Amino acid sequence: MLKGIRRHQGFKSDKRMPMTVRRLRPLLRKIKNRKKNRDIAAARSAWLIGLFGLLRTAEFLSESKKIDIIHTLLVRDVQWVPCKERPKYIKIHIRASKTDIWREGVWIVIGCSGDPELRPVLELQETLRDRFGGWLWKPSEPLFLVDGGPFTKKQSSDMLKVLKTVIK
Repeated sequence: MLKGIRRHQGFKSDKRMPMTVRRLRPLLRKIKNRKKNRDIAAARSAWLIGLFGLLRTAEFLSESKKIDIIHTLLVRDVQWVPCKERPKYIKIHIRASKTDIWREGVWIVIGCSGDPELRPVLELQETLRDRFGGWLWKPSEPLFLVDGGPFTKKQSSDMLKVLKTVIK
């Protein structure tokens, strides 16, 4: 009976599209001048880390401006290999994931890219260095800071909507 209703009436599908390199590149070109705005620099870093780390939004963006110790990525969750001054790759500790039912956490690795536009490791490094004014970073701070708090899913969605209308 339910299958018949669905076929007859249809169902609402999700209109969201996955973020891909092809979709992200023009967005990043529009917001290339990262020195003017730290919030935009944080957004660029978050999107690149999310894309190259193959992360779900819940794994790298916050639900709210309140810091949630389980779901908010912190500066201390990143290991710079061999060092943060000249990294070859980073390891990020994801404390909670949809596929991690026991909440043991998982480490993901993101390497340096040779593409001058798509540099997730170096973008994150530059964003943190600009934000903290050097190499002494506060480990308990959110990794992606926008408007004085963790970068949220809603902020990301709103920024992407604005950028998409500018590109069209």
